[in-house]
Amino acid sequence: MFTLLQKNMIKIIYKITVLVIIIICSCSDKNKNMLVFEKEQNTDIECISISLPTSDILGVSMQLLQIDSILLINDFFGDSLIHVLDVKNKIEHGKMVAKGVGPNEFISPLGIFKTDSNLYIYERQTSRLFSLPIEMVLSQHKNIKLNFTANTQDEHSIINNLFPLSDSMFIASKIDDGIKRFAVYNSKGEKVNEFGEFKAYWYREKDFSNRVRNFFHQTFFEKHPSQKMFVAYSGHILGIYRYESILHAPTLNKELLLSKYSYTFVENESYLSTGRDEGIERGIVTVACSSTYIYIVYNPNKKVDGKETSLPHSIKVIDWNGNPVQILNTGKRVSCLAIDEIEKMGYIISTDPEDKLMSFKLE
Repeated sequence: MFTLLQKNMIKIIYKITVLVIIIICSCSDKNKNMLVFEKEQNTDIECISISLPTSDILGVSMQLLQIDSILLINDFFGDSLIHVLDVKNKIEHGKMVAKGVGPNEFISPLGIFKTDSNLYIYERQTSRLFSLPIEMVLSQHKNIKLNFTANTQDEHSIINNLFPLSDSMFIASKIDDGIKRFAVYNSKGEKVNEFGEFKAYWYREKDFSNRVRNFFHQTFFEKHPSQKMFVAYSGHILGIYRYESILHAPTLNKELLLSKYSYTFVENESYLSTGRDEGIERGIVTVACSSTYIYIVYNPNKKVDGKETSLPHSIKVIDWNGNPVQILNTGKRVSCLAIDEIEKMGYIISTDPEDKLMSFKLE
């Protein structure tokens, strides 16, 4: 016969065993989503500086956007916020949109995006979206007047980033406490749908509010060049989605965890901030897409004993099914990336230490 003490010990051991099994199963399920490359998938690439006048006077570059042979550089600083370069012919076409609060002036930071027919400029601080025909960019039009397209700010959602899937369908990442992570808007700026579930890849995160999780996982988007697919990515998580029309919410094909994460936060009614824990890599910087691959600029740096490491960034390449293809070692710190599928070239902004436009060959 067991004594009362022995019975209690058996109960405790049983509970601990069940808890360990749950944790192991949970971790095993999460690890299935971890993106893992083999050692032989590493490739060193040579990045070559592009000698253009603008490349010597860039401030803090936030985006590279390619339209045929034209590269647009979205700059945080400067009197003009978008540099227009013809990289094939080594010509600087000029600059677009003035910085300021007057008519046809913009407040940085901006987001720049394209569809088959339009260039879109999103003023994040005011949630205003503007557009102009692609032809005006390609024809070096000097007196550009942008058309006000929509204001996506509403009383229920705070929009962090907006992206056009077409001229009539826009997706947005939110910073609010709603159940869904993302919203779908029409060309009038009206919200017509929501989508995107939260997964807690860090066990403590399930107890946080969605507002906190949205703020830490601030999400951006990139689209497949021709198919109805897009990528939604934050610092550590990347999702590959399909969509049909504005009437149906996009569906998740696959979600990948690029690296483990944990963070602290301070939240009240009027203030919210989050910060990575020590030892956590910064993760995804930006993403560019071709018809075959998704190119992910990855920052491996983290705080160790209170100091940030200074390792170069890599470009992790996966296919549209989420399978690892290769890692391109740049030897640089990279803030922006664009892929020219036709010319088989990649373009980066290197920040070593000042912003510089560079290129590399795609195999």
